[in-house]
Amino acid sequence: MTSSLTPDQARALWDAGCFAVLTGLPEGSEYGIDGVFNAVKAFSGTKFLPPGLHILTWSPAAASGSASTLPLRSGYVHYFKPRERVALAWDAASEDVGAPRTDVSDAELQGLDKGLAPYPFGQLDVWKRLSGAVTTKIVTTVLGDGRVDGLAGADGETDAEVAHLAKAAGPLRTLKFPVFDLKRSWRDGATGDDRTKWVSDKSVLWEKVVAEVGGEYGPAALLGTLQLAFILVLNIWSYAALGAYRRLLTLLCRSASATASPESHGADKAAREVSIQLVATLAAQLDALPLTAFQTELPDLDVVYQDELEHLRRNLGHALGSPGWWSLAPKLRSAWAGLEASAKRFGWTLGPLPAGDEDSDEEDEEGEYAPVVVET
Repeated sequence: MTSSLTPDQARALWDAGCFAVLTGLPEGSEYGIDGVFNAVKAFSGTKFLPPGLHILTWSPAAASGSASTLPLRSGYVHYFKPRERVALAWDAASEDVGAPRTDVSDAELQGLDKGLAPYPFGQLDVWKRLSGAVTTKIVTTVLGDGRVDGLAGADGETDAEVAHLAKAAGPLRTLKFPVFDLKRSWRDGATGDDRTKWVSDKSVLWEKVVAEVGGEYGPAALLGTLQLAFILVLNIWSYAALGAYRRLLTLLCRSASATASPESHGADKAAREVSIQLVATLAAQLDALPLTAFQTELPDLDVVYQDELEHLRRNLGHALGSPGWWSLAPKLRSAWAGLEASAKRFGWTLGPLPAGDEDSDEEDEEGEYAPVVVET
């Protein structure tokens, strides 16, 4: 499987790269690494992974003569250290993999080498755009040991379809995404006027969630969590991760005051760079989605995207009127142009960022989170 490499290149990769071993999958199963999928035959895993975050995904072939069912995708998300080796073994009886192990010797790898596929480096740049803000801490917090499947539930998840799937499937793994209520986005003890303001602008809630989950990474942790949720949606079609993704997307796109002046909400100026990274991340995510996604696996998400991106467009445009953003304006506009181009894949016209004089969500809001007078 390394015929395109010289012996010296293969040896260098063998000595420096990471290995993800997955044994026991029946012939004809589907296997993916970082979004690149193939049917497997005499397969043992992937070699020469670059250090960093990766997701292994698999869907075992149905046993001969068994009733046809919708295949369940499972995955393993792990932040590989340099030269790290991780092994998983599929067990047909339990229809699951056992706990990952890292005591993988050279002799074991050499015995499996004919079934180890080289990492698809042509996908690496795309993968980095999708996952660059995901840290080891985020993976551990959300996934525990990294094992996950499409039926996993999530803390705080109230979606009826997820609940139905969970009841039908029995005990499930649970995703530990941040839990927050977008409809109660004001400070405790807020007056009616303040409640009305912060129903539209989610900045107070943004500040609270960043304080709870950000740690040393601050607002970048929210972006990384959004990226992980999308990775799970894209690779294993996780309904629970989709619910978390939608909530995080709304929180990030509708926090007008925190976008314009993060210092007013407990963050530092680096949060502005996170806003630019959010735009680049959303472009990468739209590029990664199949063109048929909104007609098949993700119905109605196109409406959510267009609504939230319009909020983001207005809030970023308004933010450009703040002095802290002036030096970043060219970088932000370049990132937004990339997002506009990505949106055109689906026939959407986002429009350019305004020149810093358009109202943000603080002044004008419509829809589910429109401002209302709240009695106290």
